[in-house]
Amino acid sequence: MNWLLNFLITWLSIDVVLIATGWYANKVVRAYFPNWWKQVIWDDPPDTSSELAEVTQSPPTMPSPEFH
Repeated sequence: MNWLLNFLITWLSIDVVLIATGWYANKVVRAYFPNWWKQVIWDDPPDTSSELAEVTQSPPTMPSPEFH
Protein backbone atom coordinates (compact mmCIF):
# COMPACT_ATOMS: atom_id res chain seq x y z
CA MET A 1 0.00 0.00 0.00
CA ASN A 2 3.01 2.23 0.51
CA TRP A 3 3.74 2.14 -3.23
CA LEU A 4 0.26 3.53 -3.95
CA LEU A 5 0.85 6.50 -1.64
CA ASN A 6 4.23 7.15 -3.28
CA PHE A 7 2.64 6.93 -6.72
CA LEU A 8 -0.12 9.41 -5.81
CA ILE A 9 2.38 11.85 -4.30
CA THR A 10 4.51 11.66 -7.46
CA TRP A 11 1.45 12.07 -9.70
CA LEU A 12 0.24 15.13 -7.81
CA SER A 13 3.74 16.64 -7.78
CA ILE A 14 3.95 16.35 -11.56
CA ASP A 15 0.50 17.95 -11.84
CA VAL A 16 1.64 20.89 -9.71
CA VAL A 17 4.68 21.41 -11.94
CA LEU A 18 2.54 21.32 -15.10
CA ILE A 19 -0.03 23.75 -13.69
CA ALA A 20 2.72 26.11 -12.49
CA THR A 21 4.35 26.02 -15.93
CA GLY A 22 1.05 26.87 -17.60
CA TRP A 23 0.45 29.70 -15.18
CA TYR A 24 3.98 31.03 -15.79
CA ALA A 25 3.49 30.94 -19.55
CA ASN A 26 0.14 32.65 -19.27
CA LYS A 27 1.24 35.47 -16.97
CA VAL A 28 4.93 36.12 -17.52
CA VAL A 29 5.65 35.14 -21.13
CA ARG A 30 2.56 36.95 -22.39
CA ALA A 31 3.64 40.10 -20.55
CA TYR A 32 7.16 40.09 -22.00
CA PHE A 33 6.30 38.95 -25.55
CA PRO A 34 2.75 40.14 -26.35
CA ASN A 35 3.18 40.03 -30.14
CA TRP A 36 4.53 36.47 -30.08
CA TRP A 37 1.75 35.40 -27.73
CA LYS A 38 -0.88 36.93 -30.01
CA GLN A 39 0.53 35.45 -33.21
CA VAL A 40 1.47 31.96 -31.99
CA ILE A 41 -0.85 31.19 -29.09
CA TRP A 42 -3.96 33.30 -29.47
CA ASP A 43 -4.69 33.96 -33.17
CA ASP A 44 -6.51 31.51 -35.38
CA PRO A 45 -4.45 30.04 -38.20
CA PRO A 46 -4.95 31.63 -41.61
CA ASP A 47 -7.39 30.07 -44.04
CA THR A 48 -5.26 28.17 -46.56
CA SER A 49 -8.01 26.45 -48.51
CA SER A 50 -7.64 28.85 -51.47
CA GLU A 51 -3.89 28.23 -51.56
CA LEU A 52 -4.40 24.47 -51.49
CA ALA A 53 -6.78 24.60 -54.43
CA GLU A 54 -4.07 26.11 -56.64
CA VAL A 55 -1.42 23.59 -55.59
CA THR A 56 -3.55 20.45 -55.80
CA GLN A 57 -2.49 18.16 -58.63
CA SER A 58 -4.50 15.62 -60.55
CA PRO A 59 -4.12 11.96 -59.53
CA PRO A 60 -1.41 9.99 -61.35
CA THR A 61 -2.39 8.12 -64.49
CA MET A 62 -1.55 4.56 -65.47
CA PRO A 63 1.99 4.12 -66.79
CA SER A 64 2.43 3.42 -70.44
CA PRO A 65 2.82 -0.25 -71.51
CA GLU A 66 6.44 0.24 -72.54
CA PHE A 67 7.50 0.34 -68.87
CA HIS A 68 6.27 -3.19 -68.08
